[in-house]
Amino acid sequence: MMKLLPFWVLIVGLQSAVLAQDSGFRAIFGGALQFGIPTEAFRDNLTNTGVGGGFNLLFRLGDAPVYMGMDVGLMKYDGEVINQTVNISGFFKDYELRTNNNILTAHVVTRIQPETAWPVQPYLEGMVGTKGLFTVTNLVDITVNGAEVVDTNTDESDFAFSYGLAAGFVMNVFGNDGIGIDLRCAYLPGGNAEYLVRRNDLSSALITDPLDAFEKKNSPTTLIIPQIGISIRISSLNREEEEDGAYNW
Repeated sequence: MMKLLPFWVLIVGLQSAVLAQDSGFRAIFGGALQFGIPTEAFRDNLTNTGVGGGFNLLFRLGDAPVYMGMDVGLMKYDGEVINQTVNISGFFKDYELRTNNNILTAHVVTRIQPETAWPVQPYLEGMVGTKGLFTVTNLVDITVNGAEVVDTNTDESDFAFSYGLAAGFVMNVFGNDGIGIDLRCAYLPGGNAEYLVRRNDLSSALITDPLDAFEKKNSPTTLIIPQIGISIRISSLNREEEEDGAYNW
């Protein structure tokens, strides 16, 4: 039953889109710092917490307190760096091989956010989409000022179906009813995917290639993602229409 709940939330959003009358353009845009915490079978292989950021763009569906849109996030959960010095025509150049293991999340979202007079506005979301787990290695010339990426290669990548629920609330703390602090936590089960995790049987002194530090694993990809960010309201309605109750946070 719990697995079906995100889909029911999405269906409610679609029904509201069909039934609601047009009452002006209204949307929410947000950006956040995110933490990806592997759980259940995923955590048996990966104990690191991913850190990164994400954004969402949601459009309100008529006068109903329902929004639909997209939510995208990118988090790094591990990495390795190897220094190399190369003799090129008698000149020595310093390079770094930087390997990063990442999780990309992309979901279609339906949000139910009832209108209240409270300074804290709670909401519930249903999410359906995908998780991408991928490893990228960059060759970086550190001889130049600021470092320069001279080559990039995607070493591993896999995608898994993802779905789940999120709950959160927006707090108006800036004295502007169009901007608020957004606190949210998502629970996102997912299908199986292949990904790289750090090996425990290899000394760092023996690593000559960043990829040598990792081994391939396969498991379901359940994540818990707490986040803190900023939520910005965008509206074509004028102040009088909003104050008349056509739109609240």
